Amino acid sequence: MKTSLALLDGMKIRRTVHNGEWWFAVEDVCGALMDNPDAVPLGGN
Repeated sequence: MKTSLALLDGMKIRRTVHNGEWWFAVEDVCGALMDNPDAVPLGGN
């Protein structure tokens, strides 16, 4: 399994490849779309 970071307008988005498909961390994508990297705290805190 390959894991890496993607950049969207300078914000880091965690992603991984599973069974040939890219999967992205929802918290990171929501934060990037709302232009707030802390919109949803990582780890649910």
